[in-house]
Amino acid sequence: MQALDTALQLAEAHVRLDAAGVIRRAALEYGRRGALKDFVVTTLQTAADGLTARAIAVLARDHFGFQFTLPVELSEFIESSIRPQLKKLRSQGLVTNLAGDGPDGMLWTWKSGLPTLAELATPKLERADNAKPYCVGREVAY
Repeated sequence: MQALDTALQLAEAHVRLDAAGVIRRAALEYGRRGALKDFVVTTLQTAADGLTARAIAVLARDHFGFQFTLPVELSEFIESSIRPQLKKLRSQGLVTNLAGDGPDGMLWTWKSGLPTLAELATPKLERADNAKPYCVGREVAY
């Protein structure tokens, strides 16, 4: 939505972005557009370990002050709001999910951009076909 707002302002600067009204769900439940995404991002960035979608939903419930009276309401919130955010972040390469042992399954973690210990321990023996050799002392390296 933010990209659409920006494009609209660039193309038609005279159009008021709020002319069509406010998106009720985002305005009433999350405060502002993008607030849930920002909350999920911050939660995963600050988590010491991976979190399940259910754990993120419970934290969001408390943060935004939601009142779920039935367990099915929390499940619906997970499926309609939390999982789509997680999947979008995964498609952007910002989060990763790992198989978890608990009943909720997947553990979601923030990708820091730094290699993991497992990646550092794995030797990189393959080289690109287009790699050019260079000299290191008396030996040729790629």
